[in-house]
Formats: sequence, C-alpha cells, structure tokens
Amino acid sequence: MFLNFLFPSLTQFQEYLADPVQVKVGKVSSPTANVIQILLKVSESEKIDRLLALLVEEASQAERSGHPFPLTIVFVERKTRCDEVAEALVVQGLHAVALHGGRNQSERESALHDFRNGSTNILVATDVASRGLDVTGVAHVVNLDLPKTMEDYVHRIGRTGRAGSMGQATSFYTDRDMFLVAHIKKAIVDVESGNAVAFATGKVARRKEREAAAAYKGARITMSKSMMGPTSINIEDKYRFMIATSNIKREGAADSAWDD
Repeated sequence: MFLNFLFPSLTQFQEYLADPVQVKVGKVSSPTANVIQILLKVSESEKIDRLLALLVEEASQAERSGHPFPLTIVFVERKTRCDEVAEALVVQGLHAVALHGGRNQSERESALHDFRNGSTNILVATDVASRGLDVTGVAHVVNLDLPKTMEDYVHRIGRTGRAGSMGQATSFYTDRDMFLVAHIKKAIVDVESGNAVAFATGKVARRKEREAAAAYKGARITMSKSMMGPTSINIEDKYRFMIATSNIKREGAADSAWDD
C-alpha cells in the first residue's frame, strides 16, 4: 500500500480527479531520426568475427584521423556471452569491459566509471544497460544479439543519438530474428519519410507482440507444408507478409499499456 501511495496509477488518480488529462512527453518507444540504423545479416557462428572486424576497423580509422575511438556499447543476450565478447575484444587490443547482472555492485560501478571517463571506450552489456543508462557521447550501439521485442530494441539504440547529436546503431541478425527485423525495417522507412512512429509498451504490448510472432511462425509453417517441403523466403517477402497481417500500433495506441 505504501508503494501504491508513492506511485499511484492513472486509474487511482481518476478516483479523485474530474476529467484528468494525461500528458506524455515525446513519442512512446519511438526510434529517433538522429540514429543511423544498419542491419547486417550474418550466421550465428560468424557474429564475433564480424564484430571484431567492425570495431578494429573503427579503431584504425580513429587512429588515422587523430581522433579518440568513439564510445561504443555492444549489446549481447547472455551474461556468459558478455564476458566472452569483452575478452575477445581485449585480445584484439581494444579497451573493453563487461557489464551485466552477474557482476557485483563495485564491479558494475567501476565499469561504468571507466566507460564514462573514456579510459574504456567499449562497454559490452546485457539489457541491464539498455534502460536508464545515460552516458554522454555514446556514438555507436552494436546489437551483436538482437533483443526479443521492438520496445527493447528502441531502448537500446536510444543510448546514442542523444541531446541532438547523431549516432549509429549496427545490428547483426539471423533467420530467427526475421520478425523483429521486419518491424525495424518498417520503423526505419517511417522515420525517413517523416511519419510519426510509436510502439506500445508494457505487459499488454509485449503479450500482443508475442502473439503476432507466433501467428507469423504458424503461417510460415503452413506455407512450407503447402509447398511440399522446406522453403526459403527472402527478407522482403517476410517483411511484406508481416506488415500485411500483424496489428501494428499507431500513435496513441500505447495508452492501454501505459499503467503496466
């Protein structure tokens, strides 16, 4: 009850207020036009090699131009993979540190301190760093492993392109990520065309996204069976199918999920 008193929901406010107006600053979970988004299809086994090649090349470019290596966050799916990737980057001569829930408080604070002051310019993290982490000057976000939902993707890439500055987000994806990639492609097109983009957040939104993904998977299986065997569907076809059949949330559609 004490927590409910400190953080009342909109429903609770409505018990005491007549016709209250709910104000939301900015779009709900919308990708920013300040971030250049790049999608690269790779196999699972070559992800780390491609990441090393990408960041080593960026380090070489920075050295040639006389500029410091840009602050970079690399997002991964699991804690063990987080440590593995950070160690691989260090072996390549890059300054990297891991941040995840398996580290104790002093280790996490030390990693963030080194990243903020630039002594370590690559932070390899799980989604523990995707929300609420505000570090000035992050120029590049790399999704080594894409998240499960569009909401989490937007939070991740929101670590760069802040306060009017430009940023870059590079995402590696595999066949298992095709449903989310279709959402990302749609969002990129909308942002580039100047259309308003918003995605619902909270428990309701995540449940609906899982349902849409399950329906999409079922349709793929049905399509494969109808063609008498395995079939290969290119990303453009998957994209068109997803947009045609899923219920994409529009501006203001996040209202029902806002109080989760």
